[in-house]
Amino acid sequence: MKPSRNELTSVLNLYQNGIYNGLEDKILSLIEKYPDNSFLWKLLGLTYKKNRKLNESLRAQRKSILLNPNDYESHNNLGVLLLELGDRAAAEDCHKRAIKLNPNFAEAYANLGNIFFENGMLNESKNNFNIAIKLKPNEASFFSNLGNVYKDGGFLIKAISNYKKAISLKPDFSSAYCNLGNTLRDIGNLDDAIKSYKKALEINPNYTEVFSNLLFLKSSVSEDSKLYLKEAKKYGHLIKNNTKKKYSNWDYEKDIKKLKVGFVSSDLKNHPVGYFLESLFLNLENSSLELFAYSNNLKEDELSSRIKPKFVKWTQIANKKDSEAAKLIYKDNINILIDLSGHTSGNRLPIFAIKPSPLQLTWLGYWASTGLNEIDYILGDPFVTPKKEKNHFIEKIWQLPEIFSCFSEPNFSIDLASLPAIRNGYITFGCFNNLTKMTNEVIKVRSEILKKIPDSRLFLKNKQLEDELTRKKVIEKYAKYEINSERLILEGRSSRKKYLETYNQIDISLSPFPFGGSTTTIEGLWMGVPALVKKGDNFISHIGESILHNSHLSDWICQTNDDYIDKAILFSSDIKKLKKLKKNLRNDNLSSIIFNSKKFSINFENALWEMWNKYKKSKK
Repeated sequence: MKPSRNELTSVLNLYQNGIYNGLEDKILSLIEKYPDNSFLWKLLGLTYKKNRKLNESLRAQRKSILLNPNDYESHNNLGVLLLELGDRAAAEDCHKRAIKLNPNFAEAYANLGNIFFENGMLNESKNNFNIAIKLKPNEASFFSNLGNVYKDGGFLIKAISNYKKAISLKPDFSSAYCNLGNTLRDIGNLDDAIKSYKKALEINPNYTEVFSNLLFLKSSVSEDSKLYLKEAKKYGHLIKNNTKKKYSNWDYEKDIKKLKVGFVSSDLKNHPVGYFLESLFLNLENSSLELFAYSNNLKEDELSSRIKPKFVKWTQIANKKDSEAAKLIYKDNINILIDLSGHTSGNRLPIFAIKPSPLQLTWLGYWASTGLNEIDYILGDPFVTPKKEKNHFIEKIWQLPEIFSCFSEPNFSIDLASLPAIRNGYITFGCFNNLTKMTNEVIKVRSEILKKIPDSRLFLKNKQLEDELTRKKVIEKYAKYEINSERLILEGRSSRKKYLETYNQIDISLSPFPFGGSTTTIEGLWMGVPALVKKGDNFISHIGESILHNSHLSDWICQTNDDYIDKAILFSSDIKKLKKLKKNLRNDNLSSIIFNSKKFSINFENALWEMWNKYKKSKK
């Protein structure tokens, strides 16, 4: 016995019109009458998924396939769900089964492309998206996703071309505008990046990810912190208006012996944030803190594996709604919840607006205000967050005593080579930062240095330089200031060990400004390479100051562009001093707070307890 056309249409129309409330019961009532109808089970599975009942959806979709094993759409649907649940291998099998049943099923190829992309298999991902596009050439999402593959591979111009194709097919494609803005930002086309972000927000005013991207960009290129804070507060208001429920009562013991501390991040892996955290977590293992991880990234690597055992609990929240993730955190009775992302990629700031923890702070991954009233503190130090700049933040400033972060020494050894200038007969300056930081002002200053120091070279290394067209644009930018390509060494990505070894090829790092190097500056010190940094007027431009003050290199801090040029000339002329620095800088700094994770962990632990005790006192 089969359901009538009218019975099927009645529930299908509701699903297609996005009316999911009450739809489950309607479909279940039909299933009672027609328990062997695979279509009803398929529709029920899709409805459960829309209502975020993922386990129920899994059971319903598998029942649909059991009743009709040759339904390629059901295999594809199950693959999409399994990927969301984090089972990539099973998802891959489902999409391959769908393709075997229907070799012309474009969506299954595209979904396979997404899985391969998540697994870092970029060539396989690209091939599958190209097949999907050939089968369905007018599907905008295929081009946008192919753009993501090219972007991740460093082929930024090709990525931009695919995003623009997606937008031409679907002019209201807000996520394609977001992706386009990110890539324009990465090649240094900041004005057009801002236009692309604004277009995405015009299409979708509640697109919080784009708002974060816009704030990230503005914080990176401008030292007007008051103007930035004004924009950040707009983000806070948007999140507040979109937040339906907010916790206000928390269950915790009055005289706790251990603080439950939660970390929310998408970067608990091989990433600058991960490099700063690993040694901290190691030293907190037997502390008075219980650590909880809330990971917003399905990708995990060997660093993830090393730090996982340091947590009481590791919870995956990448595929959970903000309200769902907040509920999990609330149930864990977290005392202090720490945001490690700010407005960087993969952040989950809307969770903090729900206030699942009584005390919340932002730290490490960002350098400006989040704009959220629900975040109590920003964790800094006397250099990056001086009290006189408290008006830069909606959060209150809490200063760690010496430096706001501690770098984890790599878990492999690299020998320091002799000073490159002695081997080469000329000075090699270097910068391994993101090209976004290479503003016209930075290029002009670097060009003046190169012109005033005969035969000197500039070594730039970043994954963006994988792309031949991007390299060409960099060469053109320096050519405008009379620096020919022979003076430039351009190199793309490499393994972390090979990347660090490359510091043996440079004599002096030139940190960009106002967005200076943090990880790169410290990595350079570990490899015996000093850095010139320029003093600024906000957190992001103070990071280099903090590092150099704590590594006893405060004379390498420059006040102005002219001072920057003069010091580059002065320090590069003293080969004897550079040779000594190359030899001793690593060992001198290993005992400093920059690398002394044991001392830093004590400072960190004490700060959290002081915050908590202050909070408790305020509630009496």
